Amino acid sequence: MTAAGVTARTRHRAGPSGGGVRCLLALLLALLAAPAPADTLDAVLARMAAGQPHHYRYREVRYLQLLEDAWEARGDLFVAARRLLIVQRTPRPVLIRIDPARLLYLDPDNGVRRVQVIDDATELPGITPLLRFFRAGHDRERLQRHFEVRFGDRDGRWRLHLRPRAASAVRDMEVTGPDGAGPDRIRLQFNDGDHTEWFLTALSHGARAEREMQAMAEAGNAAP
Repeated sequence: MTAAGVTARTRHRAGPSGGGVRCLLALLLALLAAPAPADTLDAVLARMAAGQPHHYRYREVRYLQLLEDAWEARGDLFVAARRLLIVQRTPRPVLIRIDPARLLYLDPDNGVRRVQVIDDATELPGITPLLRFFRAGHDRERLQRHFEVRFGDRDGRWRLHLRPRAASAVRDMEVTGPDGAGPDRIRLQFNDGDHTEWFLTALSHGARAEREMQAMAEAGNAAP
C-alpha cells in the first residue's frame, strides 16, 4: 500500500471531519441556549398540590404607610391540605396554626395564647388569601371560585395574578416562581395602600415536611 493510501485510511478512521465537528458543536450550543418551555397554570398548581405537604423558609417584609421603615420577619412556613403553620422566629417567636375550624395564635414573649373558631367565611387579614391559595392545591376550579385568575410566563418565570372575589382587605395577590419550580415570592397589595412580600425558599416536601410540621404543631400545643 502506498503512503497516500495509508494516510487516507488513517484520516478515515480518525473520525468526522472538522466541518462535521463544528456542526455537532453548533447543534449542542443551540440546544443549550434554547429557552426552557414556558410553564402553564395547571403545571404550577400540580407542583403545589396541597395533598403533598411543603416546608418553606420565609422572609416577610411589610411596607406600611404609617411607618418609615419596612417591618421584617423570618421563619418557617408549612403548607398541607388541612393545615397552614407559620413559625415566626424573628423579630420575636410567634406561632400561627390554622386548621379547618380552629386558629391558634401563640406569642410566648408577651404571654399570649389565643384560640379562635373559624370557618371558610372567616376573614383573617393578610392570611386568608394565602390560605385559600395554598389550599386550592391542584384544583383549578376551586382556585377560580375564590379568585379572578390571570396567568403568564415571561423571562423564565411564571406569574399568577389573583384578585379575591369575596370582600377582603387584600386587593390583589401575585405569586411568582422560576419555570419548572414552585413559588418563591408572594406579594399582597392591600386596599389601604400597604403591601406585604413573602420570599420563599423550599426546604422539604412530602413525608419529611409532614414530620417537621407535626413536631412544630405539637410544640405549639404544649406551650403554656
